[in-house]
Amino acid sequence: MSHTKGLLKVFEKDPTFIRTSEGRKRVGSTSSMGETETDEANARRLVACWNACAGIETDVLEVTPSLEDVWNDVTKQRDEHRDGRLAALEKLASAEKQVEGLINQLSAHQRQAAIGKAIERACEELPEGFDLHVECEKDTGTVRLYHPDGEEDDTEFHDSDYFSGAIDNAINVAIAKGGTS
Repeated sequence: MSHTKGLLKVFEKDPTFIRTSEGRKRVGSTSSMGETETDEANARRLVACWNACAGIETDVLEVTPSLEDVWNDVTKQRDEHRDGRLAALEKLASAEKQVEGLINQLSAHQRQAAIGKAIERACEELPEGFDLHVECEKDTGTVRLYHPDGEEDDTEFHDSDYFSGAIDNAINVAIAKGGTS
């Protein structure tokens, strides 16, 4: 036994009748004596379901769970995938924060190492008789250079973004003014 092939539509003149999409053949009716709105809604729903299942064999439809069950499964899988992606994004954001913290720590260590290196350079390269004073207080520091006669050099050494640069600048001025050690 074979069912009507093709898509269906609700008959325009009587929306309780269902016809083939060309309108040539009447396939069914949902008329139930006086329930016009319900009958019309039922006809629309039957046509929508029929057309949604076009191309699927009846035997397959009979053993397939309801579309509501399929929809619920698909929605559940979608939500699980979304939740998995959200969890991965949260882990990524956390990792980014950790990396940012490590970069900040590394930057601080590099600045501190550069200061230590600049002080070691002063000990090795500062010409005889020059004194380099490093003054530190919270959130700031000053580098002062004194000539062999005890006079403070009036050069501004803080043209660098880093404190180590100011120390290196003072050493360079001392070398330029007093020669090598």
